Amino acid sequence: MSTRVASHPLQVLLLAVGCGCHLPACDLWDSNSSDAGSGGTGNTSGTQLAANCVATFTACGGDITGTWNLQSICAESSLVDAVNALYLAGVDCGNVCASASMSASGSVTYSGQTVSSSESFRLVESLGFGDACFTELKGTTLSDSTCQTGANDFGGSASCALSLSTCACQLNQTTTDGATTYTLSGNNVTEYNSTTLTQETIEYCVTGTSMVQRRKLGPSVNFLVTFAKQ
Repeated sequence: MSTRVASHPLQVLLLAVGCGCHLPACDLWDSNSSDAGSGGTGNTSGTQLAANCVATFTACGGDITGTWNLQSICAESSLVDAVNALYLAGVDCGNVCASASMSASGSVTYSGQTVSSSESFRLVESLGFGDACFTELKGTTLSDSTCQTGANDFGGSASCALSLSTCACQLNQTTTDGATTYTLSGNNVTEYNSTTLTQETIEYCVTGTSMVQRRKLGPSVNFLVTFAKQ
């Protein structure tokens, strides 16, 4: 999978966590949105909203060839804790994120040494920077204008507005899998992107017509993505 979600501290933090799959996902997700569907079964692949994983994953390898439709996604650890930890470098920046989620959809095909994917991972975030935190990270006083222009420090679609003494930022980023070839080694599949010259090694386990992959998305959080074979 390809990854794609400055000089002053706020830009350093946001760029470190806001590029592609390594974006910290903090959001006020609308569970009634059409994007947060209940998900597919069988050979369908609707949009899945990640919950916390309840099962333990053990990589086992197996025959990966074929087309696999995404069925579900879950997080093995807290996105909220992970993104808040990134901001703890700022003395005045505790609990920047209050909630977190991620959604995913699509399918992936492995054939020969070629991988073709329509997988899409969407992160929607809501971050709140208090007066002292904003000044510490941004290097300027919090105001209507400085808060609004702070949205430019994030990748994807973002907007920031001053609410009382807090700069509230709403973010939305989508990352797609751009891998083109792959290799297998034991219980791992390594996907390569010939355009960006990047690669990702993914643990996986195929059992019958089901495949589970452990993928690192968000701020270094592992997700289990379950697929059903067509």
